[in-house]
Amino acid sequence: MKRISIIVLAAAMALSFASCKDDSNDAGRITLSSEADLNPVLPSAGGTYTIEFTADNDWNVVVPNTNHYTWSSVTPTSGGAGKNQVIVTALRNPGHDGREYSFDLRCGLDSKTIKVTQKQLNSITVTPGSF
Repeated sequence: MKRISIIVLAAAMALSFASCKDDSNDAGRITLSSEADLNPVLPSAGGTYTIEFTADNDWNVVVPNTNHYTWSSVTPTSGGAGKNQVIVTALRNPGHDGREYSFDLRCGLDSKTIKVTQKQLNSITVTPGSF
């Protein structure tokens, strides 16, 4: 009898573990086309930067405290599943200090923080390929 109880208990435990599944991937996922898109850099003259990504579900952009970032924008701010893109636009930076802000690209439980940097006036950008 004890052996049957152990077998029944083991079967019940196996069924309870099998019925639980991780739904976090079902809630949405964002895959960026390039990891460089996490840190776009725009010149002091202003311009645009396109971030391409794939979303498994509906997505949106969350910019904290937009009143402080009137020099830049992100469009569109929402979309659906599939291949997508957002465009970061920055106005000319007339100052001698660089500026930056971050926004979140969210899809369900997944979130990617994008840190946008704009160079200061008269800055020089050196890349590995420039030598």
